[in-house]
Amino acid sequence: MTAKAAVTPWGLTRVSELSKMVELPYTSVEIDPATQTARYRDVEGALVEPIEAGKHGSATNTSPRTGTSRDGSGNPAPDSDTGHDGDRD
Repeated sequence: MTAKAAVTPWGLTRVSELSKMVELPYTSVEIDPATQTARYRDVEGALVEPIEAGKHGSATNTSPRTGTSRDGSGNPAPDSDTGHDGDRD
């Protein structure tokens, strides 16, 4: 019987070392019941400023009409299906 060589799974060839740890200025997060926003607290329980996550984009969606004409001329299409296009920042 022939011994098979060990094969490293492909996914493990894509693994890299973790980035350096970053110490965050807070130790706990809670939800403010009045505003439904997060409150960040440090080790002593004092409120700290939240970390800025940067600017967030917006998403746009369209539902363009799709279809084909019988002669390929682009005249009104007998097929009135719609597609869905979307993008997100």
